[in-house]
Amino acid sequence: MQIFLKRLAIALPLLFASITIPLAAIVLTTSWYEFNCQFHSRCDRFGKAELLDQANHLPPYFLHQKPLEGRWSRTEHLHMADVRNIYDIVAAISFLALIICGISLFKYPKILQRSALWNLFIIAALLAILPVFGYFWKHIFHALLFSNDHWKTNRADVSWYLMPRIFFRNSFLLIIAVASSINIGVYLFLRFRK
Repeated sequence: MQIFLKRLAIALPLLFASITIPLAAIVLTTSWYEFNCQFHSRCDRFGKAELLDQANHLPPYFLHQKPLEGRWSRTEHLHMADVRNIYDIVAAISFLALIICGISLFKYPKILQRSALWNLFIIAALLAILPVFGYFWKHIFHALLFSNDHWKTNRADVSWYLMPRIFFRNSFLLIIAVASSINIGVYLFLRFRK
């Protein structure tokens, strides 16, 4: 039981860190918004240049550098405040997870290597969400994380144009791809290092 708990204490931080690293890249840059405009027509309906200008307000907001400025509605302001609070908690946990991974790299490399392999199976299992992503996103994900309906958007909201469901589905796929790559990298590094 003690060995299982030790393995779990290493596997979960690695899994969490590998998922939150690409999440941070999505949240703290605007290039992902621009890239996703090619997968839906809402960017063009709003005006792509102006919409991406609105997206430029998000990274400094999530970094607590500036208030959310631009054409965001009151409801969007409330939702973004909720999201930023969640990201702050995730960032703090990620920092701890990275410290645990760093310690494990030197102290428990074999367990970290096995953890990376097991994490690949867990991450791959997340692909089962894809066929029901719309339902999952609307009825499960938001119900678990938010106690209000501020996340619901309409055509008057910047978010409706900038972040349709396909944006989040693509983000989900990116997170899975990068998290898998991180775990493969950790596994191979520990397997072949001398």
